[in-house]
Order: sequence, then structure tokens, then C-alpha cells
Amino acid sequence: MVATLYSLILTVLPPTLELLFRCNVPIFLFGIPLGLLGALNSRNLFGSGISAVTSLGISLPVFWLAPIFAVFFRNLSVGNLSDRTIQFII
Repeated sequence: MVATLYSLILTVLPPTLELLFRCNVPIFLFGIPLGLLGALNSRNLFGSGISAVTSLGISLPVFWLAPIFAVFFRNLSVGNLSDRTIQFII
């Protein structure tokens, strides 16, 4: 039983880590500079727009947003994520 669990963890760990890094790198590359620009320009339309998009992103539930992103970004290959898996998620 332990060997089976260990092999299962080793099977799903590489795609999970790949997904983690593919999602977090753009967050840091775009989120921090846009957050700083939004904070520095908080009194004009650009800063208000960044705040509105951020509020919308925070307020939407993840279980609703994830299938939409899965369909929208289906051309990006992450591990063994196929169209059949995406259909199962939706």
C-alpha cells in the first residue's frame, strides 16, 4: 500500500509543480509591476482600472474561474493535461 501511494505521488507531482510554476511566474512578472503602477496612479483612470480588474479577480470564485481559464488556455500544454481531462474538469 505504501509503495502504491508513493508511486502515485511521484506520478502526479511533476505536472503539479509545472502547473504551480507556470501560474506563479506570470503572477510575479505582471502582478507586482501592475500593482505598483496602480498604487502610484491611484487617482486616474489607469489606476482605477487596475483596481477594478484586481477586485473582480479576487471576488470571483476559483471553482468558477478555473474551468473558464481551462477552456480559454487549452492550447497551453501542462504535463499530461489533454482535452479529455479538460472536458472532465468542466
